Amino acid sequence: MTDPFQWPGPAFLLAYIGLGLIVVTVSILILRVMEGGSPPKASLSDAYLLSCLRGGPQEAIRVVLAALLDRGLMSVDDRGLFAVAEDREGFARRRIEQAVLAAAAMPVTLETILADPDVVAAGADYARQLAGLGLLPDGTALRRRVLLRWTGIGLMLGTAGIKLVVAIANGHRNVGLLVLAAVFFSGVLALGGRTRRTIKGEILHTDLRSLYAGLHRRAAQLQAGGAGQELALLAGVYGLAALPESVFPARRFLATPTTGGWTHGDSTGGYDGSVSSGAYSSSTSSCSSGCGGGCGGCGS
Repeated sequence: MTDPFQWPGPAFLLAYIGLGLIVVTVSILILRVMEGGSPPKASLSDAYLLSCLRGGPQEAIRVVLAALLDRGLMSVDDRGLFAVAEDREGFARRRIEQAVLAAAAMPVTLETILADPDVVAAGADYARQLAGLGLLPDGTALRRRVLLRWTGIGLMLGTAGIKLVVAIANGHRNVGLLVLAAVFFSGVLALGGRTRRTIKGEILHTDLRSLYAGLHRRAAQLQAGGAGQELALLAGVYGLAALPESVFPARRFLATPTTGGWTHGDSTGGYDGSVSSGAYSSSTSSCSSGCGGGCGGCGS
């Protein structure tokens, strides 16, 4: 059988592109097997948990702030300083709410609250719960992603590297397209598997947006104060940007400190640890990545 590394440049390039497509496809399928399946039972009415699924622990903290402001337990002035409303410290029910109120015992900025150790720890609890349910990648899942990613990259770069050595040894220098193909597929593999949520987490997130679509449509009709649960759920599932300023004027004070914008939950991250799923109830149903042509050669 002919050694493929001795094939003419155009033939090897086509075979290399085919190999790259196969490696990418197999990587996607393996990731789906590792992280796929039906979403587990999880609370569909915990706005803080849902906001952490969408945008991470710091997004959950922002939604907590929005809920506390709407319930009148906190206030924010025109300078963007948050403070506990008078005689309201005892009204918080959850650990993360109590931590936020404690951090704002004196007027403080959003950045100060987001960096408070007790607040950070309370937000991380939600991330650990989601990782325990398989909705966010934990340390093991992240290591599997890295192994899968670098196995594919190693195969593509190793194959291209051997051909480059053979081509140069034979006096050929027209290897530009092969180098481009190697860079392209390595880039695709490097970027793959970097979603913050697992496959199951993505499915649940999509289901949630469908489940609360009605609430999103009537966002402008929400009443400030007393509608804290609906406001928090809307912010939790769709983001704080979904809250109309006519309903929640304080929204502008909750923008991302570093960018002045809104987070959308696209960052990469993983969470180690696990948690019992016994605290969750209700179930959710499931609902539902070529090189350009041309024959410049790659060494023959």
